[in-house]
Amino acid sequence: MTGGIVAATPELTTTVSNVSLFLLLKAFSSGCSALTGVEAVSNAIPNFRQPAERNAAATLVMMGVILGSMFIGISLLAYWYGISPRATETVISQIARMTFGSGVVYFIIQGVTALILFLAANTAYSAFPLLAFMLAKDKYMPHMFMVRGDRLGFSNGIIFLSLASALLVIVFHGETDSLIPLYAVGVFIPFTLSQLGMMIRWIKHKPAHWVLKLIINTIGMLTTLSITLIFIFTKFAQVWIIFIFLPIVVYLFYKIYIHYRNTAEQLRIDLDTDKPQAKGNTIIIPVAGITQVVKNTISYAQTLSPNVVAVYVGFDEESTEKMERKWEQWNPGVRLIVLRSRYRSILGPLRRFIDTVEWKQGEKDHITILIPQFVTKHWWESILHNQTSLLMRAYLINYKDVVDDGSHNAKMGTDRRGLHKDDISTGGIMMNTKRTTALSAVAALGIILSVPAYASASSNLTVPAVSEATVAAPTAPTAPTTPSTPSISSSSSSSSNSSSGNSSSSSSSSSSQNLSQRLVNIAGFSTAKQFTGYYINLQRAVANGNRSAVAKTCILSTDGEC
Repeated sequence: MTGGIVAATPELTTTVSNVSLFLLLKAFSSGCSALTGVEAVSNAIPNFRQPAERNAAATLVMMGVILGSMFIGISLLAYWYGISPRATETVISQIARMTFGSGVVYFIIQGVTALILFLAANTAYSAFPLLAFMLAKDKYMPHMFMVRGDRLGFSNGIIFLSLASALLVIVFHGETDSLIPLYAVGVFIPFTLSQLGMMIRWIKHKPAHWVLKLIINTIGMLTTLSITLIFIFTKFAQVWIIFIFLPIVVYLFYKIYIHYRNTAEQLRIDLDTDKPQAKGNTIIIPVAGITQVVKNTISYAQTLSPNVVAVYVGFDEESTEKMERKWEQWNPGVRLIVLRSRYRSILGPLRRFIDTVEWKQGEKDHITILIPQFVTKHWWESILHNQTSLLMRAYLINYKDVVDDGSHNAKMGTDRRGLHKDDISTGGIMMNTKRTTALSAVAALGIILSVPAYASASSNLTVPAVSEATVAAPTAPTAPTTPSTPSISSSSSSSSNSSSGNSSSSSSSSSSQNLSQRLVNIAGFSTAKQFTGYYINLQRAVANGNRSAVAKTCILSTDGEC
């Protein structure tokens, strides 16, 4: 009757009075962990052929039949042979060895079991990326999880799952007794929430046969909820961490959703009223010398806008004067503004200069900073060079209203002698200004940079002549009674004082030169080229006779001192 298999007769008189309810519940929860994995079918519904819902339901039924058959069969054989769990051999191995011996069939069963375990491990890699895709689609996870790789899989989700799995294995030292309860609770909590969500859906929409569907989902919700509670009470030592981790994850999901919602509100436009506005473009090029990189950058900048300004930050008089002489000899058709840095900082004076230009231009112009940068042939050669351009790029990218445009690359290639020349690339950072002013872009540049050519091009560049006493004592200035309006001059050679009330052109020019030179001296510069300041408030205040506003006007040097 048994086919030659000797059945192990259990002792029917064995007492089980010492088996507590806690032990039974613990065994029940351990058995329920074998039911996990069926959620992969529901997560993979988008991958099913149409009708996807019906095909997924049929697959779920087949999985249930296979799982039930294997569970019942293994349980009966284990009871028949009297097999008990061992630390050195699995129950499946014991059943196969006692049924087929230690021959070829036994090893085939072991190999098939190993393949099934590999396939089971792949379940998470097919389910989690899809789940992450759906969450990202609803804006609860980063949008990078929606991107498919070249193998048409969600590569980011797979990589993230691999890293998280490796971290769990390291933290728990690969002990399945600790990992399985953690996994089971993480599965049955979503089971309970999904069943509860379906109950709410049936009650809210009331489709056909909704009462029957509500009863089925209610039974399912109560079952999974009871299993979750049993896991919590019987294996709290293994699952307590999930009660810390789960609220953190939910909070992160919420913050991600809030971020995407706020971003969408800020980026949303009215298709009927919001139209692109053509603006000018003022380009600032920080330079450290005269090189092929600077030449290519200036050439590229001149194709974008006629308003191009080069800025050099000098640390001492010798390097500053040398740069001015070389630039004047080279004469690329672009003005050079020299800023003096008292504390040998490049970023600070550069940012203050950008702020000054931005203040003068308001919303009439964009400000583009083109950063000259050369790229070495080998990556390790970059260690031999200062990475000032990268520091500027990293510093300015966090500036307000910044667009990083690194698309322009001017490669020099190889010269006639076959010597390789480093690739030259120039990247731009664009800032959309928010402040408002009455000055035009050209006028603003003329005031800031003290450029005679710009000054003669626009009447907005005129500044009322002010006596030296007015500027020398900014805390108690006196506005002139009959101010004239000469243009700003970059000349700093005039040393004679002129009266602000003189209406002749020569007196006005001399007064303007004295004013410019006096302001330069206050700011701590040696030449008019090195001066940048806030003239706009002074211009308005003097023109309107507002003495208090003149007193509050701040003349800034590039070190930020008033």
